[in-house]
Amino acid sequence: MTICLFDNRLRCPVEAELVPMTDEHVTVLNLTWVPEFHRRQESSEKDQDFLMWNRGVKYVDLLTQRHGVRAYVVSRAGEVQGVLALSGTPEPSRLVKIERVLIVRYLATAPWNRPALSGGARFRWTGTVLLGQAVLDSMAAGCLGRLGLHSLNASDDFYRKLAFCDLGPDPAERGLRYFELSVLDAARLLDRTTHLHDGDVALPAKAMQSLPAQEAHPCPAARASVAEPNDRSPYQAVNKSITGRDQP
Repeated sequence: MTICLFDNRLRCPVEAELVPMTDEHVTVLNLTWVPEFHRRQESSEKDQDFLMWNRGVKYVDLLTQRHGVRAYVVSRAGEVQGVLALSGTPEPSRLVKIERVLIVRYLATAPWNRPALSGGARFRWTGTVLLGQAVLDSMAAGCLGRLGLHSLNASDDFYRKLAFCDLGPDPAERGLRYFELSVLDAARLLDRTTHLHDGDVALPAKAMQSLPAQEAHPCPAARASVAEPNDRSPYQAVNKSITGRDQP
C-alpha cells in the first residue's frame, strides 16, 4: 500500500510503499543496512541492534527464513526505510489473561533514519506506520489489534508514547521490558495513522462493544502522554525466538 513518510530534508510528507518483504528486499538490506551500521559504529553512533546486522550474521536472512514469521518493509526510491517482522501464531496476552496477542518480533527503522552526530534522521513516521500494519495483521489473526513485544531500552519511551502498556522487565528475555497494546489503544493507533496510508480501516464496532470489562482501561498510565508519529529515535523490538538464541 502507499503510505506517507516525513522527509526531514524537504520538510514535508512524501509517498512510500509498505509491502511484504521479498528476497529482493533482503538483498537490498544486506547491501545497504549492514555497511551503514558499520559506518555508524565507526563514527561512535550507538545502535543497540548493531550486532544483529554485523557482517556474517545477516539477521534479516533469519527473519525471512524462520517458519511462521511474516515480514514487511517500507520502501522509497529503491531503499528500505524500515522493517517489521511478526509472529505467525498469536500468544496468550499478559494484560488480559483470557485473550491472545500477535507478537512483534522485530521492528526497526533504517540506520540513516536514526539520530546521528553528523545530522538528523532522513525520514520520520516509519516505525509508526509499520506498527499500524502490525495492528491490521493482529485483526486478521483474530486478536482485535492486540500486540505484544519486547523492547530494547532505547525504544521504551516510543512504545509508551503510543500507549503500549509497560508490563516491566521480563527475566526470560534478558530483562527486556515487555509491552502490550490493548484493543482500545490499537483502535486509537489506527485512527492516528489513517493520514499516513491510503486505507480506511477500523476495528469492528461489534468487537469494540463486546470487549472484556477488564480491558476498558487496562493500562491507564500508558496513555499519560501520546506524541505525534515521529521517528527521531530508533524503534526496535526483539525476541530471541527468531533464531532460538539470545540476541545482543
